[in-house]
Amino acid sequence: MNNSVDEKNQEEFDLALMILGASKGDMNDQYELANAYINGLYGLAKDTHRALYWFKKSANNGKADAIYGFWSIYAERDDPESKAKAEIILEKLKMVAKRKSEEAIIAQNYLNDIEQRPDEVKQNFLNYLQNADYAQTTCNAYVSSVLRVCAREELTLPELKNEIARIVMRYDFGGEEEEFGSANKRIVINALKRFSEFCAQ
Repeated sequence: MNNSVDEKNQEEFDLALMILGASKGDMNDQYELANAYINGLYGLAKDTHRALYWFKKSANNGKADAIYGFWSIYAERDDPESKAKAEIILEKLKMVAKRKSEEAIIAQNYLNDIEQRPDEVKQNFLNYLQNADYAQTTCNAYVSSVLRVCAREELTLPELKNEIARIVMRYDFGGEEEEFGSANKRIVINALKRFSEFCAQ
């Protein structure tokens, strides 16, 4: 019983110190408080709104972990406004990565992780095609075609998802890239249309 009380008292003490440090502008305490709210730690109720507030405070002070946490919340949402905010936050992470500091190394590691995320979209698109009973050669050709369009348009797969309606128009009949879209029995435009259907799920 005494151990339980001691642990509770220690937790309350740690939280009080964290709140004090966060309110005084300590980026580490701000980040820890954001984490406490996002995960419901130290007896706090989960609160995404308050987590965002403290992630932003810590991010503005240059903490890479906080910028990534801030970015993650918006990146996981599907609405255009959140996606736009995620892009702005990502630029801040890139700025920190250019500095000569420990935070820069952490920021670059997060950027490397983010850059690898398109592979998840690629795998999900491939799974979608396979579940739709396309032949494996067709699945591979469609994925390859979509990736070629990404390279031409200088877009990542997640970015292509947000731009897919515009891209389909560019590569379909009458579009600026109709010739490329119509090559090889219209495999590119067909791949883009399947990708559009995948995005609409």
